[in-house]
Amino acid sequence: LKRNGIYYLMYSDKFCQNSTYQVKVSTSKSPIGPWTYGAKNPILSTNSDTSVEGPGHHSMLLERDRHF
Repeated sequence: LKRNGIYYLMYSDKFCQNSTYQVKVSTSKSPIGPWTYGAKNPILSTNSDTSVEGPGHHSMLLERDRHF
């Protein structure tokens, strides 16, 4: 994903079938790097009461120039 001149690389980390699974992000000014590890990682993870375990995959939507 590229937004406002910054590239965002979102990726899955750890084991998808248990609570260790996470989604993380890195950013770069170039599609070939170097990449900077996101300050708010992980962006998806199991919540503290474990009612959501292994949060699943993610996607981005664009609606009228707004990313979701």
